[in-house]
Amino acid sequence: MTIDHRVKEIRNKHGLTHTAFAKIAGVSRQLVYNWYNQGTSPSADAVLRISRTLDISPYWFLYGKGDMYVVKGQQEKIAELLVDLSDADKELLEIFLRGLRVSRALG
Repeated sequence: MTIDHRVKEIRNKHGLTHTAFAKIAGVSRQLVYNWYNQGTSPSADAVLRISRTLDISPYWFLYGKGDMYVVKGQQEKIAELLVDLSDADKELLEIFLRGLRVSRALG
């Protein structure tokens, strides 16, 4: 299976248009078409964006080997979400979690 087939499979399984898929990958729609029609490979950055957003194995995406999806634990998923937060959002989340701990402690 070639990269264009894997892109199509990902798009179909997630119900994504070319435009939506390009947005997830952080590239233009034309570049996604190039992956289909010219057999070009996506950049490492695009592969990582797609992999992180859709839980797709980068190895499967590039080479078609192994499992399509990465099985992640809850802590790993939370850690990935935290990386993308702004400093202000991280601070708000910390305040919220502290309040939650206090609330639980008080019963």
